[in-house]
Amino acid sequence: MQKATAIVAATAAVLAVALIPPMTTASATTWPPPAPVTNDACGIKQDRFFLTGDEVGEDFGWVRGTEIPSGPSDAWLPSGWVSSDGASAVTVTAVNFRDMSKGPTYQLSFDASPDAGCVEALDTLTAVVGACNRSTGGTLVDFTWANTDDGSDWAHKAPQVFLTRRDGLGTNFELDKTGKLEVPDGGSIRIVDGDQLSGDHTRPFVIPGTHRVDLYYRDGKRVTLRNRISVPACGDHFLPWGDAMVGKPYARVGDCRNGRVRATFDSRGAVAPVRYRLGYFKGKRWQLRSFMVAPGAVKSVWIRNQVSRKWVYAGFDLTSIPGRATQKRTLRC
Repeated sequence: MQKATAIVAATAAVLAVALIPPMTTASATTWPPPAPVTNDACGIKQDRFFLTGDEVGEDFGWVRGTEIPSGPSDAWLPSGWVSSDGASAVTVTAVNFRDMSKGPTYQLSFDASPDAGCVEALDTLTAVVGACNRSTGGTLVDFTWANTDDGSDWAHKAPQVFLTRRDGLGTNFELDKTGKLEVPDGGSIRIVDGDQLSGDHTRPFVIPGTHRVDLYYRDGKRVTLRNRISVPACGDHFLPWGDAMVGKPYARVGDCRNGRVRATFDSRGAVAPVRYRLGYFKGKRWQLRSFMVAPGAVKSVWIRNQVSRKWVYAGFDLTSIPGRATQKRTLRC
């Protein structure tokens, strides 16, 4: 069954970078090997047992059942974690390869109740928005995904975290690039990244904006979280027009009449104060002015002594996406 996930978002400085490996493997060189360790999780899909292998891989092995096959056979078992294949009982025997003698035989038991009766607690994905790297325009985000300890004892492959803005741009965090690391029940995995550009796009790069958060599990499940992550403007990367953090401010340049042009800065659709910019020619020199307009307010500015073929720019600092928020107009006076 699909596991639900909760997310907690916060803003703080990132203090450490760490990946928490939840599980290690064991090996041995002595005979006989240690007894198998069972993982009798709820249901049957994660019932399995761990077989210790030797470090060289030539001294001993394992076989399903009690008889040693005379040649290649499906009865031979690999070391490491092995699925019970839904069986309620599995018999395994250690085999000494030096003389092909049998070692200890173990009877492994599992509760073979169906998976449908298993209930898992909420996973948690904690996202802490950290420092802005002004040289790249990227922002650090500290993600910790925890497989909440519950009665199911189910392990999960580390998921990918996708961040997507309303304009479709975003990035993804691979919490485990190998695709093999498992997070056991009660374990966690952490990654801190997002402020560095990589030419081959192998690293996440977090741009400003309000991001939807999706989790993609390697078993094919995708979970869209209700929460959003808000990343402020950073360096030369700005918030997109219409983002929940800025709203929909407008900047307009009117017609030129008798050498006079009116620029209008409209913050009635904004949700925060907006710093607008007005650029125009004063004689042969380019002038640039700025105005702070509160949300819900409108400010008009007249500029004089304009001539045809010159142009006027009106826009604002919070976005790099042109459109109704930004206007550049060549004059006809």
